[in-house]
Amino acid sequence: MNPLSLLSGRHWALFSTSSLVGLAALSACGGGGSGASVPTATPIGTPVATSTSTPVPTPTATTPPVTGAALLVFAMAPDGATDAAQTDIFAVNPDGTNLRRLTTGISDSAGNVQPNGSPALSPNRSQVVYVAVSSSGGGSQSQLRIMNVNGSNNRLLTSDANANGATSPTWSPDGQRIAFSKGNDGIFTVNADGSNLRQLTNSGSNPSWSIGNRIAFNAAPGVQVVATGTLNKRKTRGVLPPGTSAYTDIYTVGADGSGLLQLTQRAQTDAGLACINPSWSPNGQTLVFNSIPGSGIPAQLYLINANGTNRRTLGTLTGTDAVWSPDGNRIAYSSEAGLSTANTNGGNVTLLNPADNFFVDDTDWR
Repeated sequence: MNPLSLLSGRHWALFSTSSLVGLAALSACGGGGSGASVPTATPIGTPVATSTSTPVPTPTATTPPVTGAALLVFAMAPDGATDAAQTDIFAVNPDGTNLRRLTTGISDSAGNVQPNGSPALSPNRSQVVYVAVSSSGGGSQSQLRIMNVNGSNNRLLTSDANANGATSPTWSPDGQRIAFSKGNDGIFTVNADGSNLRQLTNSGSNPSWSIGNRIAFNAAPGVQVVATGTLNKRKTRGVLPPGTSAYTDIYTVGADGSGLLQLTQRAQTDAGLACINPSWSPNGQTLVFNSIPGSGIPAQLYLINANGTNRRTLGTLTGTDAVWSPDGNRIAYSSEAGLSTANTNGGNVTLLNPADNFFVDDTDWR
């Protein structure tokens, strides 16, 4: 198995270390499941009035005091790497200064460098959780590791077989828990000390945890909440109806597994095949996501309210893997042109041009 496939199919971007100024996060990309019995918001193909009829829940979560200055963490195949999969975790200041390496990948018995990827910075900027891929029994497995923001005290966070295949970690707003996806087996949560592993859904990928304690993710038909206390890596997933394609939609669920809600609803006739990569705004009121394009149609960026109303395009922008700046005023996204940032109305686009052929992926920005 290509170990890169365990890093959740992220999109790669190329740029130089001198282009790291203003670098923003790249979300994960993947698929999962959805169910007809899940409450749905307005279908994505249906025009929606700009006013909201359902109040957006008031965020109630608290965040810990933030230590240190703003920071970017990301995965990069460093200079000299022979394969884009040979990534390690790096950090840099938002102005591009003080680039430093936090992990160093080790080689397996065959000489293949085992990648580290998908870093997520804790809300108080003190710790980084990431995905570490290693060789085991002739195959590859991925687990979560955690370390201090300076790279010290690096230790294994998960070792349970039910966590093998972990991708796309995201922190709870209070920094006490971490959500992640695991292949097609759903959304899981675990305490920041590695205890209390719990499965929330039977399928889904690319979780994003809001300040309102709801987890957004993308999934395909058949997604269900898993009963409290259930932990089954072989949990049955829904089967697609005959003649349908494996499209995915955006869902949210409470961090306690309550209130599963489908925000988008794609039809076979839609040009885009799926809605993926949801990312919460810092205030928990809005999500940005992208469609997976059909033949000859670029991926479109969308915004949608937390209750599923007022879906709208992000100007005329096309791209994938969009995320928010810490102040909520800018959105970063990846496109054929490279990594760009734009205002939340789609204006004032800034392209971060590649130059030195560094492979960069999975950035988080706090």
